Amino acid sequence: MDIDQGDNVEEGRASEGEEGKEETPQEDGEDLSTPRADAGNGDEDIEEEAETQRALRDPGMPSKEKRAEHELSHLPFRPWCDACVKGRAKDKMSLRLTDSYSRSGVPRVRMDYCFLTERHDDDTEEGEGAGESATVFVMQESVCRSVWAYAVERKGAAEDWVVSQIAEDLDTVGLREDRIVIKSDQEAAVVDMAKGVAEVRASRHGSAIEHSAVGDSDSNGTIERAIQDLEQQVRVMRAALEIRINQKIKLSDPIVPWMVRHAASLITRCRIRPCGKTSYQLMKGRRSNAKLAEFGEVVHFRIPKTPLMPGKIEDLWSEGVWLGFDMRTGEYMIGTPAGVFRVATVRRKAMDVRWSADKIQNMRGSPKQPVPNQASTRAPAYSRKYESAPTKDDYVPQSTQPVGIKNWKIYKRNVLDKGPTEG
Repeated sequence: MDIDQGDNVEEGRASEGEEGKEETPQEDGEDLSTPRADAGNGDEDIEEEAETQRALRDPGMPSKEKRAEHELSHLPFRPWCDACVKGRAKDKMSLRLTDSYSRSGVPRVRMDYCFLTERHDDDTEEGEGAGESATVFVMQESVCRSVWAYAVERKGAAEDWVVSQIAEDLDTVGLREDRIVIKSDQEAAVVDMAKGVAEVRASRHGSAIEHSAVGDSDSNGTIERAIQDLEQQVRVMRAALEIRINQKIKLSDPIVPWMVRHAASLITRCRIRPCGKTSYQLMKGRRSNAKLAEFGEVVHFRIPKTPLMPGKIEDLWSEGVWLGFDMRTGEYMIGTPAGVFRVATVRRKAMDVRWSADKIQNMRGSPKQPVPNQASTRAPAYSRKYESAPTKDDYVPQSTQPVGIKNWKIYKRNVLDKGPTEG
């Protein structure tokens, strides 16, 4: 009897709470725990769900006795002590993200600047602006973890060629149509570059921009590690080249921007990632079949078949400085006094004639403008026409057409009409 009364009481309470509400008929086999698909946005019967969030750590509250004992020496550090927090608290630790916090379905492209500096022998420590400095923009993506580096003249997106080259390199990786997250710090120059890349990309899904906290470079540690690897590789390549040619390589030398570019390419092509494959293998699906030479060595290269290729009695091979390879095509980059060009076939020279400081100093062209006085930022295929191309400092006189002088006569009517010549 008591059970029946309890049931009636519960039913009465339920009926009171449901007065004025229209009952929804339940179909056979319907699971009420699952929200109905045909429910409207204003249906108050559907419970909203929220993702569980992590809260900041609670320092706790000690007893009066413990607080009084701690205030005698303030040792050791206690998070609930205001004086300890103000004078001894450390910055938050940058921990490696795991589980759902580390997994992301959206590729991330990380960007930042670094500087290559050198000090001259006659520079003093107190001198401002002593030595030279080269600005390098570094990019790394999360899909293949490939590294790309660009030697630039200044910070920011003022150099349009860098923004366009980054978009092209992202296409090479395979991120043309993907939505990406561009992550950088909050430095104005890097933010400007990130916005420029987002505008230039041809993706229909757009590009999100994400910034690390102010003054917290550790939160963007992946690109910091990539910059560290790049700087180390550039130093090693510079030292190796100086040993080969027995001459100092300066930051102002034309080969340095190509050294920066090739250093990033070597990291992408040669370094094995934790998955057991290189970034190049992850990008292309196979190993690269392009053979390498030492950076800066003089090689023979076959002149490509172009409409202006040499005749059958002329030399079919020339020589230049080996500067690396093109990541997209696998072609080799060769430096010459006329500029930097793409070729498909090279041969190494004998060791005693493989290195030349003069050829390195006399080569021209940069990643921004491979061939001087050419608008394109992409190195063209080599052709003999570039060997005789005039430089911007050369004076080229305009060709004059020969003037044809015809025989003529003066008639009496011309004298009467125009008058005789004075004198």
